[in-house]
Amino acid sequence: MKDAPKTIVFGALAVILCIIAAVTSPQKNVDALFVDLGTEFYPDFTDPLKATSLEVVGADKDTGILLPFKVELKDGRWSIPSASNYPADAKDKVAKLAANLVGITRDELRSDLPSDHEILEVVKPDAQTPTGKGVQVTLKDANGNILCDYILGKEVEGKFGWRYVRIPNQSKTFAVKMDIDLSTKFKDWVETGLLEMTNTDARKLEVMNYSVTQGQLVEKGRFDISKEDAGDWSTKNQIPEGKQLSQDKVGKVIDELSNLKLAGVRKKPDSLIELLSGNSRQLTPESQLSLQNKGFYLAQGGILGDEGQFILTKYNGIKYTVIFGVGFNDESLQVSTKKEGEAEKNADEKATGRYMFINVGYDDKFNTAPTIPAEPKVPAEDATEEVKKKYDEDLKTYNKAKADKEAWEKDSKEAKEEVAKLQKRFTDWYYVIDNESYEKIKVTFPDLVEDIPKPADDKAGAPPAGIPGQPTLPPGFPGLK
Repeated sequence: MKDAPKTIVFGALAVILCIIAAVTSPQKNVDALFVDLGTEFYPDFTDPLKATSLEVVGADKDTGILLPFKVELKDGRWSIPSASNYPADAKDKVAKLAANLVGITRDELRSDLPSDHEILEVVKPDAQTPTGKGVQVTLKDANGNILCDYILGKEVEGKFGWRYVRIPNQSKTFAVKMDIDLSTKFKDWVETGLLEMTNTDARKLEVMNYSVTQGQLVEKGRFDISKEDAGDWSTKNQIPEGKQLSQDKVGKVIDELSNLKLAGVRKKPDSLIELLSGNSRQLTPESQLSLQNKGFYLAQGGILGDEGQFILTKYNGIKYTVIFGVGFNDESLQVSTKKEGEAEKNADEKATGRYMFINVGYDDKFNTAPTIPAEPKVPAEDATEEVKKKYDEDLKTYNKAKADKEAWEKDSKEAKEEVAKLQKRFTDWYYVIDNESYEKIKVTFPDLVEDIPKPADDKAGAPPAGIPGQPTLPPGFPGLK
């Protein structure tokens, strides 16, 4: 019995040691590592409509140059702060993106080591990041509170629709299933169609090829083409003998011009906006410098550009004047983020962008009002049938002309309202298009003509005389008996 107390003591010590071993075992550390697996990153973010700002920050993987982009809802309108609050077509895009970021869960833990961030491309993009890997996306509400904030890495190998994700200031990186399409490009967040028209809307094109050298206008040729509603394009310009206007070539130029896509913008200085709006008649040094830096010059009667201009008129009389300025080389074409006065690289054969100045007006002469004949007088009751028949015909003509005039007045009113809206839109901005688009519409008159096809020779290729569908036997060949 003397050994009983010792046995009890040793048993108690064994139990304590087992408890300590269980508490300090590696398994407990592993459990702590995976404790948040399957949980939502931002459980309080449940309503995507609360998002009023979106910021995406990426970096060029070769140069490490940051490519920040932000859109925000301000005064009831989505705009781009870095582009002088240019209107953004972002409501649906932000809503869709926000909806796809609601309920994102920690699906699979891939690493808790900071040293793996570069491998998984979840490095926070900032000025100190030389590799430029990782894209940070942040959504905030109207009060500036963060709804969600992620650093998105590369796609997970072998798992479509999965990518590596981590939260800023946290080391854990997870593999997450998410449907998200991000872009830091200006043109992916705005309405890029510049001219509100289609190929079939166009009725007249005037091309003025010239350049401005040391303040002097150097003419390089001009021409115009036009067409009726359903007709072919024609021209009054001299066409060389044996040539004709190519409907296909003209159609391609019209199509490219009417579908010009916006790649970036620059805000015009206030003094120039006042001048163009008719609220001022003074061209300030600031306005002149702004114009010249973009390749434009104020001349008597309007604006001239370094690379000529096109005038495109719609069926309803709306007339767009598109003036081309200098080209420049910007590798990323992130031209919307540059401020007035910042110099791009000099224009050369590798130019990626080109400045464009747009005016819009209404051409009364182009879309003239239909004439209405005098209303016919009702014939007397005893008038001849021939007189009554003529009256009925005249009345139909009168009523049709009256209806046409009413339709014209409605269309004309709508066209003038559209012009006013477009003037308000175009006045504040210099536009930038991809230089590739410019090269497609940079044409001279000889570029739009083709050889007149030679008439087909009726005898050439005609089957020899004989029984239809049967070969003709050569002379002296024995026939069948």
